[in-house]
Parts: sequence; C-alpha cells; structure tokens
Amino acid sequence: MQVPLQITFRGIGQSESLKAELQEKADKLQQYFDKIVACQVVLEKPNHNQTHGNLYDTHVIVTVPGKELIAKHNGAIDAHTSIHKAFETMAKQLENYAEKIRGDVKTVSPILSGKIARLIDGEYGFIESADGAEFYFNAEHVTYPHFKDLRIGMPVHFVETESDAGPQARRVRAAGST
Repeated sequence: MQVPLQITFRGIGQSESLKAELQEKADKLQQYFDKIVACQVVLEKPNHNQTHGNLYDTHVIVTVPGKELIAKHNGAIDAHTSIHKAFETMAKQLENYAEKIRGDVKTVSPILSGKIARLIDGEYGFIESADGAEFYFNAEHVTYPHFKDLRIGMPVHFVETESDAGPQARRVRAAGST
C-alpha cells in the first residue's frame, strides 16, 4: 500500500488487538491485488439493538488506480466476525478487479476438502486431501481462522494452485466456517 492503513473506531474504544487484526487483514489484501493505493477501515457499534444487543458494522474502503472499492458487513454480534466478513468480501472484489484489468477469463476453481496434516514452526504446514495428496500452505494463505488457531486433524476447505515446488493450497479456511 502506498498510504498507511487508516482505522476509525466509532462507538467503541480503540483496541490494540483489533488494530493488529485490521492491519493483518489489510496486509493480506495485497495478495489479491498488489497495486493498492490506500485502505481505510471503519469499525463501529452504531446503536444498541433492542433484540440483539450491540451489533458491529465494518466498512472497508480500498483505493486502487482509477477506482474505489467498498465492502461492508453490518449487524455482526462480535467485532471479529464483522471484520472477517467485510475483508472476505473485499478480497473477492479485489480478485475480480485484478482479473478484469488483466483481461482474464474467469474460471471457477473447485473447492477441495482435506485436513491439516502437519504444522511447522508456526509459519507453514501441509494439508492432506481425501485421496492422500499433500498441499503446502503458509500463514498468508489462511483466510479463517488465524494460522495460529489451526490444529492437526482440523478439517479445512481450500483451492489448489500449482507452483514450481508442487501443489499448494490457497484460501484455506476451517470447514464449517462461513
């Protein structure tokens, strides 16, 4: 990013852990499009809802050359869910934008299932698919939960990509998470 991340909290106190989470999510957006100019995030708890209590809204505004992309998630029970959903939406928008400006023909990559086979040094690991194939992944490829929260044997979904070193897993997420 050319401009540092701008974070605004409304209706909630500033939290170093939330700031760190937002910075990590914003940094990960670079893997979808590497020419991001700026990113602004607004995390707010607008009103007390009579039925559901305090709900969180997250707005992510990303500036790319010639365009501004906006993603939001409203009405989440906790801040982390709201943040995760908004950034997930932004990642999809950036991916689509990058494909569009490159002129790519969009193909749908199948979502594969497997389980965490090995985790090494808290930085990377391997997923074993149902047919026994192994796929390398690292912390940058994990969308949910955080890499540090993954456990051996945990079922996951992922998209396969090829590299010079062999098959890799991208967009790794715990099975059952939305």
